[in-house]
Amino acid sequence: MGDLRFAEAGLKERQDLQRWVTAYPELAGPNMVLITTEFDRWAIREQKVSDRLDALLLDSDGSPVIAELKRDRASDTVELQALKYAAYCAQLTLDDLVEMFAVFHEVEPALARQQLIEHAPSLEDGGPKEVKIRLIAGSFGPAVTSVVLWLSEHDIDIGCVEVRLRQVPGSQQAVLSTRQLLPLPEAADYLVRRARKEREEDRARQEPPADWTWDMYAEFLSPERVKIARLLFEQMTDYVERHQLQWQSVLRNAYFGYKRSGGYYVFVVQLHTGKPIEFGVKLPREPENLGVANPYPNLRSAWYSYSRQWMWEIPSVAEIPDLSRAMDIARDLQPITGAMPRSLEDETSTHDAVNGEDAAH
Repeated sequence: MGDLRFAEAGLKERQDLQRWVTAYPELAGPNMVLITTEFDRWAIREQKVSDRLDALLLDSDGSPVIAELKRDRASDTVELQALKYAAYCAQLTLDDLVEMFAVFHEVEPALARQQLIEHAPSLEDGGPKEVKIRLIAGSFGPAVTSVVLWLSEHDIDIGCVEVRLRQVPGSQQAVLSTRQLLPLPEAADYLVRRARKEREEDRARQEPPADWTWDMYAEFLSPERVKIARLLFEQMTDYVERHQLQWQSVLRNAYFGYKRSGGYYVFVVQLHTGKPIEFGVKLPREPENLGVANPYPNLRSAWYSYSRQWMWEIPSVAEIPDLSRAMDIARDLQPITGAMPRSLEDETSTHDAVNGEDAAH
């Protein structure tokens, strides 16, 4: 395979490189979820700042991650630009991240909050952690790498990710790959261990988040909706106890559910005031791809691909179904421990391949 420059392949920084990072956040690093792109609504001391960051991600540790993208060789000042965005993002709260995520992914704030907390449970304990920076480019010169190394030594979590594009011999296809140049893997291990220790110390100083109560729910939900919610919760609790599952119930301001070991949700109920309450289960991928029949064909249902939730609307007490039919499906498909496996599409190296149509416009 021969190396290609993005410009030679007719690929653009925003239309192509940013699109790939948007579709596959793991290009910037493991365990990343995309918060937003092209964000430019900054306000510093009530004054609007017009700077526009390329992509804002969130890792599973709860740290916002600035992704600054350059199509080919990074400019000698790329790290300064990223540091400016990091300073802006250092002021972000969990509510800010929820709002950005909800707007970009076009989901309700309650669902956005649930998804972010499930991805990074520490958010619920103390909000976002320290901001990280990932510079993503075709190559980096010493003017950038020397500064990145210096910043890393001074406890700024910043790294360089090299993006390479290689043409497949005898075809119009190209393969996209990434590798972390800085920090070096052995240095990254040290930084991770130190950061984990700091997080544990922070967590020890934090009070655990308080569950909501049914009296609190009754303050914003109608009596009918409270009754629906309580009956759903009772069914879920009875199922967990009947099967002797060591799962934890969680009641939050706009949703509740049951988590298995590691903080991963299995069942969840979304509480709404303007539309019916929803009950749902977490699945590895879309029900049709799993060959799973809809247990409640009489209820309006939806599949939320991002959160991998199969949800059903519960309009009234009379329409509450036997939840065990859906809970059996989720229990059979979720692992006993660890994160739920990604979909078949995600298990492939799709994000490493760029088809001929994309690579040669």
